[in-house]
Amino acid sequence: STSDVVLAGASGDNLAVSHNILFTNASKGVYLGVTSATASNLLDDYEEGTWTPVMKDNNSTTVATSNLTAQYTKIGKFVTVEFTVQRNNSSSLTNLLYITGIPFTTTNVPALRGHMWVDNASSDIKCFIYVGASNTEGFFPKAGTNDAGVTTNEWINGRYLYGSLTYITA
Repeated sequence: STSDVVLAGASGDNLAVSHNILFTNASKGVYLGVTSATASNLLDDYEEGTWTPVMKDNNSTTVATSNLTAQYTKIGKFVTVEFTVQRNNSSSLTNLLYITGIPFTTTNVPALRGHMWVDNASSDIKCFIYVGASNTEGFFPKAGTNDAGVTTNEWINGRYLYGSLTYITA
């Protein structure tokens, strides 16, 4: 009910709310750090959820996976995603490994946006996650190498990928 909001403090600096705040219009938000409405200080988007990463080679052949765990948090234009994926086939793919289905399109600036660990028992691979401009897919340049990306045959059947990336949406 509307009686749940309580204003407190004689100086006008405090607002105490005893319940959740629910705006009547989804396009509303909260101005942070300012005393007047400034568009650059408006926080009008917060979202948490799950997503489904799809692993492919650069010929668009899907790599069978299982035990997917993937979540995201979006605050304004900033998105952080995490994922864990287990390989579930032993096909003889040898092309570059890609991740697709990233939950929000990136800005028009290509960049290294995160990191990933290929857990292959004794031959682990540490790499970055590169996502191109205005995209929802990326590939995995290896750390400490020039122009070498993780290939599908370097991800052993039954083993896991662990990754995280942070980016700005378009």
